[in-house]
Amino acid sequence: MKRIWILLVISLVGVGLFTACSSNADTMVQPSPSPSVSPSASPMATATDSPAPSTAPTATDREANGTSAGVNTVEDAQRVSDQVSEEVEKLSELKSAEAVVMGTIAVVGVEYDAQYQGGLTDRLKEMITDRVQAVDKSIVTVHVKDGEADYQKLMELREKLSNQDLTFEQLQTQVLNLAGNDQDTTVG
Repeated sequence: MKRIWILLVISLVGVGLFTACSSNADTMVQPSPSPSVSPSASPMATATDSPAPSTAPTATDREANGTSAGVNTVEDAQRVSDQVSEEVEKLSELKSAEAVVMGTIAVVGVEYDAQYQGGLTDRLKEMITDRVQAVDKSIVTVHVKDGEADYQKLMELREKLSNQDLTFEQLQTQVLNLAGNDQDTTVG
């Protein structure tokens, strides 16, 4: 008998939680009536009364507006490169990371933590790619570099980017040169 009461209480709590979740979702879907609704209109607003606001333009929206997806200015390149560098550095396997983003390409140079002995594995490349994508979904190709020379070139390029000592075309050329070898991951 005691087991039945316990199951009954658990069932009621579960039903209460599901009811609360579904009623909260219902109120979030319906847009509030706008002040411009005429008195003769229906007092209840429906989903077709007004378009739902978009939080960010999609790649299709950007292409329709004449701009392509990805990073297209030196200022955007600096901002997104900073964000990507910070996000990738959070990986415990890495001591530091330098990233430069241009268009839909990111080049990430990494220095390993002293305790990490694995080198550039597919697993680590995938984790880095996931971090880059978390910052900007428009990045299609991620090139990961773990050589000292590439890391130094990325640091120099990041400094030029910070000082705005190069045009976007120069940035494109340098990023494509750095991305030149086959250690890359293309995101589907």
